[in-house]
Amino acid sequence: MLQSLRDRARQWAGRSPRSDREVQPGETIRFHCNACSGENSRTYEELDREKPSCDHCGSNVRFRWIVHAVSTSMLGSSLPLKRFPVRKQIQGIGLSDWDGYAATLARCFSYTNTFFHTEPLLDISNISDGRKDLYDFIIATEVLEHVVPPVDIALANLFQLLKPGGVAIITVPWFGDVTQEHYPDLFDYRVAETDGKWQVHNRTRDGRTQVFDNPCFHGGPGTTLEMRLFSGSDLVRRLEKVGFGKVEICRPTVREYGIVFQETWSLPMMAHKPSL
Repeated sequence: MLQSLRDRARQWAGRSPRSDREVQPGETIRFHCNACSGENSRTYEELDREKPSCDHCGSNVRFRWIVHAVSTSMLGSSLPLKRFPVRKQIQGIGLSDWDGYAATLARCFSYTNTFFHTEPLLDISNISDGRKDLYDFIIATEVLEHVVPPVDIALANLFQLLKPGGVAIITVPWFGDVTQEHYPDLFDYRVAETDGKWQVHNRTRDGRTQVFDNPCFHGGPGTTLEMRLFSGSDLVRRLEKVGFGKVEICRPTVREYGIVFQETWSLPMMAHKPSL
């Protein structure tokens, strides 16, 4: 099974607690979920990046931050989804977004939730010219660690898709000082299970055969293959290199919506395309 991001990060640098946190260990936080407006009560320790912490819609801290990020960047303040106004002039796309907020974004904005394997299709590593400079915002949450190498093509395409002044709302697992590219020569590959063990079989562009044991999957064995584990500083550098003028590593605490990030690793990012 996939080792959790939190467990892997602890091995790298201990728990790395925030030194500037506004919520204390053991404290109980009462909040309204900004995705469904349901009332909740959770301890600090229960507010997890990935584990559901809303009793009503199952949102986690990451999903609630996405709603917060879209609201602040597009509407100027942090609103719950039920208070989003209809502004169809705002264009956006999601890359395999969570249904819990995607439906409301589609109702309020000119937003489409896209997918790699089903309609509406979008391969972030291979975009059409007709989509360039089109969107005010793009949500790429837990996607970029799965695209085939080189990942810089996908990052450049994020930049190309956005209008001047647009924003890419990004989350990926990241920690450590160096991005770990698991399959740098990936070209013609397949994932196979043999005798209960998973392997990645690859044929490189120059014809070499590679076999990798113990691949890491997200969503369960054999589903979504992790291609890399980012370094946060390296991802910022790569985003700036493809043209983003401002890349923020966000450390928000929004108590009223239950948005509390416990650690300093794998924090979300907002990458801004310069205005004309």
